[in-house]
Amino acid sequence: MSVHIDIIGGGPVGMACANLLEALDDRIKVTVYDKRPTTTRDNPLYLAGDSIDKVTQLLAKRINNPHARRDKASLLQEQFEKWRKTSVRTSKIETTLTEFATKNFSMNVHRGEANTVTAENFQSFRVQHPCPILIGADGDKSQVRTAIGSKRIDEMTLGYLMQFRFATRRIYTAK
Repeated sequence: MSVHIDIIGGGPVGMACANLLEALDDRIKVTVYDKRPTTTRDNPLYLAGDSIDKVTQLLAKRINNPHARRDKASLLQEQFEKWRKTSVRTSKIETTLTEFATKNFSMNVHRGEANTVTAENFQSFRVQHPCPILIGADGDKSQVRTAIGSKRIDEMTLGYLMQFRFATRRIYTAK
Protein backbone atom coordinates (compact mmCIF):
# COMPACT_ATOMS: atom_id res chain seq x y z
CA MET A 1 0.00 0.00 0.00
CA SER A 2 1.31 3.45 -0.84
CA VAL A 3 0.27 6.89 0.32
CA HIS A 4 0.44 10.00 -1.82
CA ILE A 5 0.83 13.38 -0.14
CA ASP A 6 0.71 16.80 -1.81
CA ILE A 7 2.51 19.69 -0.14
CA ILE A 8 1.66 23.23 -1.12
CA GLY A 9 4.64 25.43 -0.40
CA GLY A 10 8.23 24.63 -1.34
CA GLY A 11 9.97 26.82 1.19
CA PRO A 12 12.20 25.52 3.99
CA VAL A 13 9.28 23.96 5.88
CA GLY A 14 7.59 22.39 2.86
CA MET A 15 10.81 20.92 1.49
CA ALA A 16 11.99 19.67 4.89
CA CYS A 17 8.62 18.04 5.53
CA ALA A 18 8.62 16.44 2.06
CA ASN A 19 12.11 14.99 2.53
CA LEU A 20 11.34 13.70 6.01
CA LEU A 21 8.15 11.98 4.88
CA GLU A 22 9.92 10.31 1.96
CA ALA A 23 12.84 9.21 4.16
CA LEU A 24 10.59 7.75 6.84
CA ASP A 25 8.70 5.30 4.66
CA ASP A 26 9.23 4.11 1.09
CA ARG A 27 5.47 3.75 0.68
CA ILE A 28 5.04 7.53 0.91
CA LYS A 29 5.18 9.51 -2.32
CA VAL A 30 5.26 13.30 -2.03
CA THR A 31 4.65 15.99 -4.63
CA VAL A 32 5.46 19.63 -3.84
CA TYR A 33 3.83 22.66 -5.48
CA ASP A 34 5.22 26.18 -5.12
CA LYS A 35 4.18 29.37 -6.88
CA ARG A 36 7.74 30.72 -7.01
CA PRO A 37 9.81 29.64 -10.04
CA THR A 38 13.01 29.63 -7.96
CA THR A 39 14.03 30.32 -4.41
CA THR A 40 13.43 34.03 -4.06
CA ARG A 41 13.85 34.62 -0.35
CA ASP A 42 17.28 34.98 1.15
CA ASN A 43 16.54 35.61 4.81
CA PRO A 44 18.84 34.23 7.48
CA LEU A 45 17.13 31.45 9.41
CA TYR A 46 18.46 30.01 12.63
CA LEU A 47 17.46 26.40 13.08
CA ALA A 48 17.24 25.91 16.82
CA GLY A 49 19.20 22.98 18.23
CA ASP A 50 16.17 21.40 19.87
CA SER A 51 14.32 21.51 16.54
CA ILE A 52 17.19 19.70 14.85
CA ASP A 53 17.27 17.25 17.77
CA LYS A 54 13.61 16.41 17.20
CA VAL A 55 14.14 15.90 13.46
CA THR A 56 17.18 13.68 13.96
CA GLN A 57 15.46 11.73 16.76
CA LEU A 58 12.48 11.12 14.50
CA LEU A 59 14.77 9.88 11.74
CA ALA A 60 16.74 7.72 14.18
CA LYS A 61 13.56 6.13 15.60
CA ARG A 62 12.19 5.28 12.18
CA ILE A 63 15.46 4.03 10.71
CA ASN A 64 14.60 0.48 11.84
CA ASN A 65 11.23 0.56 10.10
CA PRO A 66 11.43 -2.05 7.32
CA HIS A 67 10.02 0.57 4.92
CA ALA A 68 12.42 3.35 5.91
CA ARG A 69 14.92 4.52 3.37
CA ARG A 70 17.82 4.06 5.76
CA ASP A 71 20.60 5.41 3.58
CA LYS A 72 18.58 8.46 2.58
CA ALA A 73 17.44 9.07 6.16
CA SER A 74 21.07 9.01 7.31
CA LEU A 75 22.08 11.50 4.62
CA LEU A 76 19.18 13.75 5.54
CA GLN A 77 20.12 13.51 9.20
CA GLU A 78 23.68 14.58 8.32
CA GLN A 79 22.36 17.55 6.36
CA PHE A 80 20.28 18.80 9.28
CA GLU A 81 23.26 18.38 11.60
CA LYS A 82 25.32 20.64 9.31
CA TRP A 83 22.80 23.41 9.99
CA ARG A 84 22.99 23.06 13.78
CA LYS A 85 23.92 26.22 15.70
CA THR A 86 24.28 28.34 12.62
CA SER A 87 22.28 30.79 10.59
CA VAL A 88 21.40 29.49 7.14
CA ARG A 89 19.88 31.46 4.28
CA THR A 90 16.37 30.32 3.43
CA SER A 91 17.41 30.08 -0.22
CA LYS A 92 20.22 27.68 0.76
CA ILE A 93 17.82 25.46 2.74
CA GLU A 94 15.27 25.41 -0.10
CA THR A 95 17.88 24.73 -2.80
CA THR A 96 19.67 22.05 -0.80
CA LEU A 97 16.47 20.23 0.17
CA THR A 98 14.98 20.51 -3.33
CA GLU A 99 18.14 19.00 -4.83
CA PHE A 100 18.11 16.29 -2.14
CA ALA A 101 14.46 15.47 -2.88
CA THR A 102 14.81 15.24 -6.63
CA LYS A 103 18.11 13.35 -6.51
CA ASN A 104 17.43 10.90 -3.68
CA PHE A 105 13.68 10.38 -3.87
CA SER A 106 12.85 11.27 -7.48
CA MET A 107 10.29 13.58 -5.92
CA ASN A 108 8.22 15.82 -8.15
CA VAL A 109 8.72 19.47 -7.21
CA HIS A 110 6.59 21.75 -9.38
CA ARG A 111 7.57 25.40 -9.28
CA GLY A 112 6.24 28.43 -11.10
CA GLU A 113 3.16 30.57 -11.41
CA ALA A 114 1.10 27.69 -12.83
CA ASN A 115 1.43 26.02 -9.42
CA THR A 116 -0.04 28.91 -7.46
CA VAL A 117 -2.78 27.74 -5.11
CA THR A 118 -5.09 30.44 -3.81
CA ALA A 119 -8.35 30.41 -1.91
CA GLU A 120 -10.08 31.12 -5.23
CA ASN A 121 -8.55 28.26 -7.25
CA PHE A 122 -8.22 25.74 -4.43
CA GLN A 123 -11.21 23.62 -5.46
CA SER A 124 -10.05 23.34 -9.07
CA PHE A 125 -6.56 22.43 -7.83
CA ARG A 126 -8.09 19.63 -5.73
CA VAL A 127 -10.03 18.35 -8.74
CA GLN A 128 -6.86 18.33 -10.86
CA HIS A 129 -4.81 16.81 -8.02
CA PRO A 130 -7.17 14.51 -6.07
CA CYS A 131 -4.62 13.53 -3.45
CA PRO A 132 -6.08 12.17 -0.18
CA ILE A 133 -3.61 14.08 2.01
CA LEU A 134 -2.72 17.72 1.56
CA ILE A 135 -0.22 19.60 3.68
CA GLY A 136 -0.33 23.38 3.54
CA ALA A 137 3.18 24.70 4.08
CA ASP A 138 2.41 28.00 2.43
CA GLY A 139 3.22 30.29 5.32
CA ASP A 140 1.43 32.10 8.07
CA LYS A 141 -0.91 33.82 5.56
CA SER A 142 -1.86 30.44 4.16
CA GLN A 143 -4.15 30.40 1.16
CA VAL A 144 -4.72 26.70 1.81
CA ARG A 145 -6.01 27.35 5.32
CA THR A 146 -8.25 30.13 4.00
CA ALA A 147 -9.61 27.88 1.24
CA ILE A 148 -10.33 24.93 3.48
CA GLY A 149 -12.11 26.93 6.14
CA SER A 150 -12.09 26.16 9.83
CA LYS A 151 -14.83 23.52 9.68
CA ARG A 152 -12.82 21.23 7.39
CA ILE A 153 -9.37 21.39 8.90
CA ASP A 154 -7.54 19.43 11.47
CA GLU A 155 -4.55 21.51 12.42
CA MET A 156 -1.64 19.65 13.90
CA THR A 157 1.89 20.42 14.93
CA LEU A 158 3.83 17.19 14.89
CA GLY A 159 6.13 18.02 17.76
CA TYR A 160 9.01 19.93 16.34
CA LEU A 161 8.88 18.10 13.04
CA MET A 162 8.88 21.26 10.95
CA GLN A 163 8.73 24.02 13.50
CA PHE A 164 12.20 25.52 12.99
CA ARG A 165 11.27 28.34 15.34
CA PHE A 166 9.29 30.44 12.95
CA ALA A 167 5.61 30.63 12.20
CA THR A 168 4.41 27.64 10.23
CA ARG A 169 1.17 25.75 10.02
CA ARG A 170 0.41 22.41 8.50
CA ILE A 171 -3.07 21.59 7.33
CA TYR A 172 -4.06 17.99 6.77
CA THR A 173 -7.21 17.28 4.89
CA ALA A 174 -9.03 14.19 3.82
CA LYS A 175 -10.89 13.91 0.56
